[in-house]
Order: sequence, then structure tokens, then C-alpha cells
Amino acid sequence: MLIFRHFKIRAATVALAVLVAPMGVSSIPCNSIWRNDTTMFLETISISPDAGGMYIGLGMLFGQEGNLRKARQAFERGPGAHILRDTFRRKLSYDAQQECVRIRGSS
Repeated sequence: MLIFRHFKIRAATVALAVLVAPMGVSSIPCNSIWRNDTTMFLETISISPDAGGMYIGLGMLFGQEGNLRKARQAFERGPGAHILRDTFRRKLSYDAQQECVRIRGSS
């Protein structure tokens, strides 16, 4: 009985290794894509151009780096860009109105 139990454990270990090893090997080519956020966003956009969230992420990343031209291009290229543009325009307009009220109130 002990020999049979030992055999089952060893067989399960080998079976698990056979199943997991190909997954580990298949992830090696993806390491260059996952190197940083920029490469991940760009690769995802090249595969799936309708992935709007990737354009937003890329735009935010460029904005954090201070590259506002590239950030704007990323925001404008993505699907639903008109919605983002209108939302930001309304937000900027509201902020400007609030600032005017604040300035008028303090004078």
C-alpha cells in the first residue's frame, strides 16, 4: 500500500509539471511586452485598436511624463474620444466659472 501511495504522489507531481511547464515557457515572449506600461499599452493597441482604456492609460502615462503632445494624441485617437473631450471641456468650464466666483467674492 505504501508503494502505491508513493507512486500516486510522484505521478501527480510529474503530471502537474507537464501541465505547468508549457505555460511558463509560453510566457517568455511576453516579457518584452510587459517590460513597462508603455510597451504594454502600445502592444495592446496594435492588437486591439478598439481598446479605449488602453488609449486613456497611454495618455495618462504620457501626461505624467510631461509629454503633453503625445498625451493629447493618445486621448484623441481612442474610441470615445469625443466623450472624453466633452467631459474635460465641461470640467474645465466649471472650474473656470468657480474660479471667477471665488475671485469676484474676494474683491
